[in-house]
Amino acid sequence: MTTYEFLNGKLIITENDGCTKIESSLERMTCPSCSQANCCNDCDGSQGADENNEETEEDVIDRQRYNAVLDGIESFLLGIVCSGISDIPKINQALQTTLDAVEYKFV
Repeated sequence: MTTYEFLNGKLIITENDGCTKIESSLERMTCPSCSQANCCNDCDGSQGADENNEETEEDVIDRQRYNAVLDGIESFLLGIVCSGISDIPKINQALQTTLDAVEYKFV
């Protein structure tokens, strides 16, 4: 079994008997009403049941885009490791630079 840790353990990839899996603790942006990352402005709270929900349609789109970018980063990293690239320090540096840019754009 081989384990690779990225971003101080926020992304962990494990290869074991031909099976590769990724564990991620990258925080997704969540709906302020239902606390779900995948809410598409269709929960009861975002439809008016939560009068404190001030998430605009643009906020919903930004949240969905941010979460999609994190999904893409995880998939790309999985592909990098599966292809045999193993320069962990350089990959970590590239990941951090990418996350910094994404957070600057969306958070």
